[in-house]
Amino acid sequence: MLDKELREKGPPDTFDNTLITSYLSCPRAEYWFLRRLGRKKTPSYFVWGRAFGAAISVYSSLEGKPLEERKLKAMLAARKIWDNEDLEIFDNRPNDTWENLEATFDLYVDAYGEKEPWHSIQHEVGFKFPIPHTSLFYGGSLDDYIEWPPYGTLLREDKSTGAYITPTYLASWKHSSQVTGYIWAVRQMVENVFGALMNITSKRPRKDPLLRFHRQLETRSDWRITEFIQQTVGIADTIRGEWDKWEWPKWGERNPYQCAGGPGISPCIYRNLCLQEMEPWELEDKYNFSEEFTWREEWTPWKRQGEGEGEKDG
Repeated sequence: MLDKELREKGPPDTFDNTLITSYLSCPRAEYWFLRRLGRKKTPSYFVWGRAFGAAISVYSSLEGKPLEERKLKAMLAARKIWDNEDLEIFDNRPNDTWENLEATFDLYVDAYGEKEPWHSIQHEVGFKFPIPHTSLFYGGSLDDYIEWPPYGTLLREDKSTGAYITPTYLASWKHSSQVTGYIWAVRQMVENVFGALMNITSKRPRKDPLLRFHRQLETRSDWRITEFIQQTVGIADTIRGEWDKWEWPKWGERNPYQCAGGPGISPCIYRNLCLQEMEPWELEDKYNFSEEFTWREEWTPWKRQGEGEGEKDG
């Protein structure tokens, strides 16, 4: 999408966790993202998580069927995602492989068995709901939402990490705006929502395989959800205000790890563009984008149904 086309299209009215957090990290990165400038190759760590999540969803949805049938169909769903991408493999990420995904899924089945204490209502659910008293919408895509007596209705969020599962990592979900937004969304569909089941898997081998898996419940009070929605509207209004100013500043350079990468942070794919000594809309006739990038489809995770396609938000 050309700069002119993005301007003429006007500001979005639908926001998700990715659009909100990306802007807060760096408006310039958000600008290129909205212009649909994407990766030529998909990092293996993105695909590993999507494929593993698809396997979990298929496996859980077939509860009551023969175990080998469930495992086979789960792996077929994961393989379809894995084979559909032009992967970028990183030497410093040896666990982002198909072989480790297969082995990890076998361990997952051994850890949790054939029968869960909950049952799936629907998996890979795209959502888009109006934000009350505004003209805006909040959207996204849930991995699953489930019914779990005696808790009731929860969303299930499957997360994979390349690190060990540490107390700090687990505590981070108590502050996750993604989780808060998902709980708000399920509340738009179901009156009484308990919260979220974080279904966490580590890719990293351990002497005790059970240490690679963890589940925890996350809840949000009415007050926190109201605060989240109010702040979401404020940030969305700031993003929409870029169409009046058209500045898209490089806030990421205030924290260079956002640009070059650092511990637990991947380099920004747009970093070379930000080193050009001109405004981004002046680059169209002067920069060979095709050498580094591809032009992807519009970001609409709220339209997803099934199979976990596309980079997961947040």
